[in-house]
Amino acid sequence: MESLKQYIYLDEGGIDSLYAQIAEEIVVEREFEVEKHSAGEAKGTFSAKLNELLDTGISLSGEGGTANTTRVKTTFPMEKKLMLIQLYVKENENLIEHYGDISRKYKSNSQNFVLLTDKFDTSLDCRDWSNAMRQIAQFEYIPFYKAPSEKADSYEYDDSYYKTMSMYHTKVTMNLGVQKMRDGYFHSFGMTSHMAVLFRICRGENIPLGVFGHLYKLTEDIFQIKPYAVWRV
Repeated sequence: MESLKQYIYLDEGGIDSLYAQIAEEIVVEREFEVEKHSAGEAKGTFSAKLNELLDTGISLSGEGGTANTTRVKTTFPMEKKLMLIQLYVKENENLIEHYGDISRKYKSNSQNFVLLTDKFDTSLDCRDWSNAMRQIAQFEYIPFYKAPSEKADSYEYDDSYYKTMSMYHTKVTMNLGVQKMRDGYFHSFGMTSHMAVLFRICRGENIPLGVFGHLYKLTEDIFQIKPYAVWRV
């Protein structure tokens, strides 16, 4: 079982859109095929599209018999849909699970997703939270990024250098729309809000986050994540 997550951000519309593309059926049909018997009895043969046992509301009567079909709508909570999407992406799309693999494993002709845990910076002025709130109100999103390492211009000749070189040169940006922030992170964005405390503790740097989202290549070394879910780590 996966560990429970404390979500900062959920794009519910985006998650619903992805889920609609992978869901086999969210409507369950149960039918009875009725056979006529000389004694006037009706015999039903049960068939179902899914294995769940739900009330069918079956009615069998008369010499020829009658049959009712019940359609039952099955819904999942948003977090469950997200889990199903992640499982589908892992099996059917290009999923990148480590920051160091973004440049190396990105495929130009594929749907690229990330599911990773890493540390991000923000360009907000976290030393002056009143000013940070004005920036958030103006742009209506919180900017995050992971910039190239300071080691990018240094010389390294050990065996791991060539494996990690792309990571040092890759910048990733990610914007979290404030309207999709979870309660407690945006709606009470004062000095004591969860996000304000988190940013002040981290000083806007090395903020540990889990991220699931679409990945887009903007330039050779700059990528952007369109997030569907972001959580505290």
